[in-house]
Amino acid sequence: MSWPSTQPYAGGRRIRLPWPSRPDGPAALGQILLGCAPNRTHYRQLIGAHSTGVTHLFRAVPSGGAYHPSELYVSWHGSADLPAGLYYYNAIHHELVEVAGAAPLPGGKPSYLLACRVWKNSAKYGPLGYRLGCLDIGVLAGQLLALDTGNDTVNFFFDQDAIDSALALDSGVISVYAIVSEPPDGRDWIRWIENRGWARPRQIDPLHADQELADLADPEVRRLHQMAGIAKHSGSHAPAQPVVRTQTSIALPDAPPIDVAAEAIHRRSAIAFQPCPIRPDQLAALLAQAAADIPSDVMAATGEEPALSLYCVVNRVTGLEPGAYRYDPATNTLLPCGTADAPERLAVAMYAPMELTPIGAVHVFVAGPSKSATTRWHRVLHLLAGVIVQRLCLAARPVGLGARPLLGFDAADVDALLAMPSGHNTLVQVVFGTAGASPEVLELELR
Repeated sequence: MSWPSTQPYAGGRRIRLPWPSRPDGPAALGQILLGCAPNRTHYRQLIGAHSTGVTHLFRAVPSGGAYHPSELYVSWHGSADLPAGLYYYNAIHHELVEVAGAAPLPGGKPSYLLACRVWKNSAKYGPLGYRLGCLDIGVLAGQLLALDTGNDTVNFFFDQDAIDSALALDSGVISVYAIVSEPPDGRDWIRWIENRGWARPRQIDPLHADQELADLADPEVRRLHQMAGIAKHSGSHAPAQPVVRTQTSIALPDAPPIDVAAEAIHRRSAIAFQPCPIRPDQLAALLAQAAADIPSDVMAATGEEPALSLYCVVNRVTGLEPGAYRYDPATNTLLPCGTADAPERLAVAMYAPMELTPIGAVHVFVAGPSKSATTRWHRVLHLLAGVIVQRLCLAARPVGLGARPLLGFDAADVDALLAMPSGHNTLVQVVFGTAGASPEVLELELR
């Protein structure tokens, strides 16, 4: 009996990437990819009464439930030691696997194609798994923007069928959601598609386990995944106008510059927080980093900006009254909004982990316009929110804070306590504070 391969692109040529040693070719590419792979330098194990006998190696990017539905592909234009083509990055073995017969995407620099196995999240999270998958891909895009890839644009509005076909992907199982590249020349992309270098017989069968699990995925997740792949952008998305408690704005200190590229490999989520206040300049640094423009194709494709907003629920920030605030990046100020008892109401609105809510110093929420979940635009909003999540996480350590992304909250309750304007809702949350050690967890940095 012949068993199906458990490796993607089993017949493709495999190229083991060297550990970074020189600033060009596959070594430099490998250094970038390691920033998205399992982090082999960080070890964590539960001890004491909660010990499970299981140890963990962590990635430099967070993922809901640590499911990591993302897959990474590289479009390479050729060098002395790596031929031009499209490659699948096998993170476990730190190697590239050639997608035979596929031409690289247009442009002179490497491009990074981010695909989502959206069914990975749905077994645990049901319909929420689709949103989590989009956020996870956005987080990975934010990591690539932070790393020195030579690219500075995230593309969302491309011909998804053409890209999936180029990678021999079964779009019902896995599909490309975003491409990090240099600013694309639309004519070159159209020429690449018209040349039909991607239209070829599939060279591999989907992994049996992948197909079976995709078939078992939540039906709503499958529907959202499929519809967003074909739907176009439509409608207007005006910026939210906050419902403020008072017209008096609160000025924040100027934010210090942060080198997020230096933090990209070392990022990890805090396990616990200490119940002590943080400084206004620390909060200002986080918000300024999160509010910076995200270079993307959104304006070119839709004619408008995505109109994402940042809100805070303050527990312990020196000089700030506890409560809800909206951040205005144009003036670097906070506008009081929502309810004065927002911290107490947030504790009730959270599902888990409950202990982080009252102890965390500040909770930052990314909010956006509410639109039909079947559109590409809805997907893009969550992808952009994921980029902001990673920016927030990377900004935390340089200013002496710990961070932990969360999505376990009752969205309607949080919208109410923030007094979210009509037509907008909260997408994701990140809690910040002074990181504290958990007495039930052993952590080591392996050198």
